[in-house]
Amino acid sequence: MRVLVVSPTPSHPQDAGNRARIHGLLSALKAAGHAIHFCLLLRENPSPAALAEMRDAWDEVIEVPHDRTREARSLGALNALDDWILPEAEEVFAALAERDPGFDLVLVEYVFLSRAFEFFPRHIPRVLDTHDIFAGRAARLAALGLENRFFATTEAEENRGLDRADLVLAIQAEEARDLAGRTRAVVTTLGHLPWDGRAPLDPRFAPWPVAVGYLGSANPINGRALGRFLAALDPAALEAEGGEMLVAGAAARGLEPGPGLRPLGPVADADALYAEVDLV
Repeated sequence: MRVLVVSPTPSHPQDAGNRARIHGLLSALKAAGHAIHFCLLLRENPSPAALAEMRDAWDEVIEVPHDRTREARSLGALNALDDWILPEAEEVFAALAERDPGFDLVLVEYVFLSRAFEFFPRHIPRVLDTHDIFAGRAARLAALGLENRFFATTEAEENRGLDRADLVLAIQAEEARDLAGRTRAVVTTLGHLPWDGRAPLDPRFAPWPVAVGYLGSANPINGRALGRFLAALDPAALEAEGGEMLVAGAAARGLEPGPGLRPLGPVADADALYAEVDLV
């Protein structure tokens, strides 16, 4: 099949969870013999090196100009479903829909890009990879004392986006149960698909004390979660018993080394962290 993928997030490098998700899913499709045409909204300004990696990985990369300063919040503090769809994207979607040969499947990453489905004939299967639930997101963040810096909408608007798809993918079963009650589309759970071709590391069973590892990107939700975890763990007390806490990825930004706490920062390979810890 010729698969058109519409995404606001690059697939390379895989230094954040959503990037790893997209890369794993598309790599699995590619390995099954399908052609991947990656239509990328340039809202994250990927580097030339990242774009080169994507061109090497996929059959085609279609770059769509995107100005984040024009992303609207037309429902007060919330977004309407299509607020992040700019005219430049609509022009590209329309041109892609006119291609001959056309596409056999359209896969959209995130509900807020589901407008892309509407440019293609209804007989072409439409798959929506949700990543997250965006209805009520702003309120959930506010309850944690966090500002909504991404997309957040109402349930009615999100439902409208879900209904544009034929198949909706959720990462967690709990999310799938929520979404299934709100859409005409078929909803299924598809967990993360690591894709590097390597065998898993051998299992290790270490007695207490243990080395604990955390790997994450630098976003406010990760920051809050990690901060609360470190407070509950008490790395100094862990060190007193012979253990240690290692933090890898951009989530380590702003952390200072201290008793029982070793910030590693970005690592080229997650196995570099896994090889040093007993619990992740």
